[in-house]
Amino acid sequence: MRLGAWLLSVLPVAVVCSAFGQQDECDVNGGCEGAGLLQGNAGASTRVARELQKATGCTDTDCLLEKAFVVDEYQALHGRHNVDATEIYGEVALSGLGRLLDLFEWGPDARFYDLGCGAGRLVLKAALTRKLGRAKGIEKVSERVQLAEQALNKLETLVATPLSWAARPEFADSDFGDVDFRDATAIYMASVYFPDELMMALAHRFVELRNGARIASLVRFPFDRHGQSKLSADSPLHALRVINKVNIPMSWDQDDGMTVFVYEVNRRAAKRVALTPLPETATVPEVLSVLGDAVVRADDVWSMDVAALVKTLSSLKVGTNDELALFGTSPGLLALRTVLAVLTTDAPRLVAVSEDAYVRATVEDAIAALREFAPKHLAWHRKVAVVAQMPEGITAVDGGGMSISSERLKPGAVVAAYSGCLPGLPFEGDSIVVISAAGKDVAAVEACWLP
Repeated sequence: MRLGAWLLSVLPVAVVCSAFGQQDECDVNGGCEGAGLLQGNAGASTRVARELQKATGCTDTDCLLEKAFVVDEYQALHGRHNVDATEIYGEVALSGLGRLLDLFEWGPDARFYDLGCGAGRLVLKAALTRKLGRAKGIEKVSERVQLAEQALNKLETLVATPLSWAARPEFADSDFGDVDFRDATAIYMASVYFPDELMMALAHRFVELRNGARIASLVRFPFDRHGQSKLSADSPLHALRVINKVNIPMSWDQDDGMTVFVYEVNRRAAKRVALTPLPETATVPEVLSVLGDAVVRADDVWSMDVAALVKTLSSLKVGTNDELALFGTSPGLLALRTVLAVLTTDAPRLVAVSEDAYVRATVEDAIAALREFAPKHLAWHRKVAVVAQMPEGITAVDGGGMSISSERLKPGAVVAAYSGCLPGLPFEGDSIVVISAAGKDVAAVEACWLP
């Protein structure tokens, strides 16, 4: 049996990846099971991987975590129910640790905090299996922090070769209010017994985190319960929105688990709440300014100079009988160009085309915002579709610099701002072509005119 095949049969995939310097190929969602063990040792030897296997007998990180804790001391944490709420102990089940971490985005800039980390298993799991720049647990009960630190130390002594962490786990014996977590991109809190006052205080701190930061909580925030928000229109807490709900196995219920609510920080969403519809007399710049606050997904493109984009649309000479298609790969830019097409052309039907689902979702958000906040600028009879492939019958195309196929275009269709080769005739500009009628015997058509 070849050495590589033998290693795959007896070692964790991540250890094999690290041993052969192929960690990037096994990374999934910013991590690879066990990848953190030898992260940074791209050229780690096969001997180190064998030493780790021999020392532990483990085939995955769950096994390592079990070996890292002193059983009697660890089990003593559980079963405390007839005590003060701060002393009741429960945690994510071993089988749920990876599923919980999958709710976050990972990478070298990720900063993970576990508020109320207990014995620290989730922090250790994150450091062992995810690419990140920090993994820190905060816990106010000293004996739990001691267990976490003991487990970390034991984990580091399982092998003779020092572990090269991407970010060595940290544990702090502290109240949440004394900890600076402004750099956080991912936060988990087992908040079942957190009082409402604490939840609200944390919420006000969370909205100051970077856009896109995620907070996973076992209960909703007080302002977000019972299916409706109880916030004023100008409250910054509108920036905390639930984007996911997942059941995760817990130590007290490993079968059904408990719902984890995933919030994401999005200050653009908070601005949207305070917006009101524009009058029919609103100008294009005024509409774009409002959409800049209303379109949650879009990039910051709404304040850019749109003169060149409008000029391209104008060159197509779109009339009331035309069907206009717009192509693009940039989410915000295609959304902006589609909105401009609605505002500056008379096309009764517009189609935004992208194979990327996120790009399409961004355009759909922009059109929905246009209907909501500038309804007078999108008449009821005008249709806007967002699709993955261009439909047939299109008479005008804004290619957005992309290569366009002429197969679905009507003869005589006008195409602007494209790349590649289109069988057509030059027309009023360096990047505009008119698709010739089928069978028309013109030398320029046969030569496939290039812009």
